[in-house]
Amino acid sequence: MKRLILTLFIPFALFGSNSLGLEWRSVPEEQNGLKLLAEVHEEASLLESADFYDIIDAYEEKKKWNEREVAELLENSFQIEAQVRKALKCKIWQVDGFYTPDTSAPELDAFHIWTAALKVRFQTCLISNSPEEAYINCRDLSYSGHMMMGAKGGTLHFLVGLSAYSRGLELLSELKSSYADIDFVDFRIPIADLKELYRDAIRHEYGSALNVVDYLVQQLENEGHESERALIQIEATKELIAEAYQEALDSSFREPSEYKIEKRERIEKLIEERLLPANAKNAAGLKLLTLLNWHPEEIWALVMKRSAKDE
Repeated sequence: MKRLILTLFIPFALFGSNSLGLEWRSVPEEQNGLKLLAEVHEEASLLESADFYDIIDAYEEKKKWNEREVAELLENSFQIEAQVRKALKCKIWQVDGFYTPDTSAPELDAFHIWTAALKVRFQTCLISNSPEEAYINCRDLSYSGHMMMGAKGGTLHFLVGLSAYSRGLELLSELKSSYADIDFVDFRIPIADLKELYRDAIRHEYGSALNVVDYLVQQLENEGHESERALIQIEATKELIAEAYQEALDSSFREPSEYKIEKRERIEKLIEERLLPANAKNAAGLKLLTLLNWHPEEIWALVMKRSAKDE
């Protein structure tokens, strides 16, 4: 009975009201923000976001601003920034595929260049004594991070968005300290909303993981790989996936210090046991579970740290 309750309860708890949906597939690509970012992946890959931050670091150390180098970098990033601004007008930010925290995503290359360029533009405004323009840059940075945190991509997208959102708030704090006589409008989002964006990332990855299992099985059947198909214990794999993500969702309501690791240790032990030659069962499902074996408590600690700074 306990197993039956688990199987029936977990999918509903995880999917929730903001779960993975398929209606976005009918939206044209030009109305999908992450698709628009992916379109400039090639241009973004030719730039290094570190180059932007090196300029900032050099200025903070020597108080010297290489205007020629800054102008060149910003000129090279202009089209990418324009594409990101276009993407920010879209209501849909969703991509195909399954993402874990160590997954690369081409649409994020443009976003990294965007965040780095905004930091340089912010510093440029400070140097030219243009606080209003500096404010626009840090506000745009946090807003774009908010959008990325809510993207139906994965936890990686949430983490990249959280970083941009936090950096925008840090720049706002710097701006307020430099221009104490100006009453800048605060653009931080409620802590409750920040936490819900994280939970939505968990729900999306859960739905995506289940889709991957079904897709894998269907592909093997279509291609006639019966022996490989026989190795996949579909329901057992889905149950472990459900347990892993339910644990992550449950932990999001606790402080990181209260995080329970019993289920995590059990899942890791099962993965280790299945790696043994004598227990080589569900090989395809094992590969998927290995990808799923991320540690949401570490991500949650980042969310709580950001929340504590905002309180």
